[in-house]
This record gives sequence, C-alpha cells and structure tokens, in this order.
Amino acid sequence: MWYICSVIIKIISSLYGIKGIPQIMLFGPDGIIVKRNLRGQKMKAFVADQLK
Repeated sequence: MWYICSVIIKIISSLYGIKGIPQIMLFGPDGIIVKRNLRGQKMKAFVADQLK
C-alpha cells in the first residue's frame, strides 16, 4: 500500500512541479495553475483582485 502511495505522490509531484510540502497553488476555473507560492497578504490581495 505504501509503495502505491509513494508512486502516486511522485507522479503528481512531477506533473505539477512540486518540490516541497507545503506547496500553495491557486487554480483558475479552467484547472490551470495561475499562481504559486503566495502566502499571507499577497495571497489575499491576489484572490480579492481575481474575484472582482
């Protein structure tokens, strides 16, 4: 079971370019990653701007 989980994690990590955990990604309505690694006020400001 653990082997299957680790393989899945490696596949997802390589598909999305995840290099470490936690990894913050914001996805658009079309499923495309629009921003990565935003935290705190920068994330709040970006999301608020996108919701206008």
